[in-house]
Amino acid sequence: MAKPVASAAVKTAGAVMLSGAFAPAAPLEMILKDLHFAKEAASDAPGLSAFAEIYANASAEGLGELDVTAIVRRYLPV
Repeated sequence: MAKPVASAAVKTAGAVMLSGAFAPAAPLEMILKDLHFAKEAASDAPGLSAFAEIYANASAEGLGELDVTAIVRRYLPV
């Protein structure tokens, strides 16, 4: 049976998200800034605009200073 691929970082982040702890290691605002730079460099990259919109909405909702894993708060009650 096939198993999903997950790095140690993903496994750790998953546990952190489920516990509700979102202390900033990589603040969402920083990732949003990098997404804007990526859009300027590769505007035709698949999914880039959608990711930028998701992160911008999360930032507008007050999640910008939290860790990037806080994006889960937009979709799951934690």
